[in-house]
Amino acid sequence: MVVEYKIHDHVKVAVYQQAKAGNYCCGDSYVMIETKQYFLCAIADGLGSGEGALISSDEVMKMIKEFHYEPLEVLMKRCNDALVGKRGAVLTVLKVDYEENLLHYSNVGNIGFIYYLPNGEVIRPIPTRGFLSGRKNTIKVERYPYKSGSAFLLYSDGMKLSSSKQLNTTMLQSPDEAAEFIQENIKNKADDLTVLIGKIR
Repeated sequence: MVVEYKIHDHVKVAVYQQAKAGNYCCGDSYVMIETKQYFLCAIADGLGSGEGALISSDEVMKMIKEFHYEPLEVLMKRCNDALVGKRGAVLTVLKVDYEENLLHYSNVGNIGFIYYLPNGEVIRPIPTRGFLSGRKNTIKVERYPYKSGSAFLLYSDGMKLSSSKQLNTTMLQSPDEAAEFIQENIKNKADDLTVLIGKIR
């Protein structure tokens, strides 16, 4: 298992991606962007699998890369509008705002998100039902305060976390530890999977 490990100015991130068995490409796409004001990351999962799914998820990433500076409500609407006539995708976007000390979270569909505070509190919002396809969607943005040492986990539906004891990312200090955590929690090796683990400095 090869885990990509990136150290940004304010966030350390480990990323793992696999394609569904038999497919040459993964239908998931992800992006990470850091500016002086914020760190933004996202995972999109195109409906179905293979190239058709990748086309949809990649279209979403193009919108995020171009318009990442916009409020999440506006950014999510752009992503939805970009999928008119395409297969559709589910999406979670996370923005760590260094100036406001807030974490902004928006989601449509089954991309999981878990947020860990340094005091041991775990926040696991219920995903919004549906998917982006150009049709009208209810876009919600939730905001949480963060401190140095906070951590987060984003994952597509090839990963199943079965108990809270497995949700401790605060010990993930290296690519090897991240790989071990991910390997233990993959429940469906035959599915597309993207996992993004981040720790805020």
